[in-house]
Amino acid sequence: MPEFQLRPNTIDGIFQRTIWEENEYRIPDRLSPESRIIDVGGHIGLFSHLCWQRGARNITAFEPNKESYELAKSNLAHTSVSLINKAVWRSDRLVNEKLFLTEFSEMHLDGPDVVDPGTMNTGTPSVFGAQGEGVETIALDSVIGNETVDILKIDCEGSEFPVLLTSQKLKQVRFITGEYHLVDLPAIAQVEGYDQYSVGTLADFFTGLRFQVEFLPHPAPKFSAILGNFFAYNLD
Repeated sequence: MPEFQLRPNTIDGIFQRTIWEENEYRIPDRLSPESRIIDVGGHIGLFSHLCWQRGARNITAFEPNKESYELAKSNLAHTSVSLINKAVWRSDRLVNEKLFLTEFSEMHLDGPDVVDPGTMNTGTPSVFGAQGEGVETIALDSVIGNETVDILKIDCEGSEFPVLLTSQKLKQVRFITGEYHLVDLPAIAQVEGYDQYSVGTLADFFTGLRFQVEFLPHPAPKFSAILGNFFAYNLD
């Protein structure tokens, strides 16, 4: 099996540790080959590779950043993962909106992870850029289709709110795992009926759909109020 590639002078290695060693997304030790996995925010393929290593063979990953996508394509070349260079987006739009990717950002030296000066955070690109590289999108409900999804993982830098809140097909998903980002979002991310987004927004939304949901704030005090993980289990 080829060696999994990480970019130098980035935090790809930190993501590898949290996803593979710490099992950030709480993936079972064994998955059946028929398990259907959707990976929203595929990055360089770490989550999809973990699921494939644990037995899943029906995995689809979406990554809009071209550099990360190309690296994921190389990292997943020996697997059966289907990798798509698109951003998963909200499901209440008949016409594709014009979205732009933001760029990588430099890591803060006073953050929770010890990094060298100039280390780049490759996980920060969002679809809320004012200009730059255009992003092709696909609605989450189009991705889900008419079949059951065993695991939906979503980590998309704030887009999780419009993506999840506009979906009509989440009851077809057994387990949703991801990150929430409580950051200022542009008008394009707003959903009718919601004045602002919070952990409570997701809690009410998921419980209303009969999901049992758990939230795990980021362990670093500096980030615990704005960043964390969520785990939603379908009770039906």
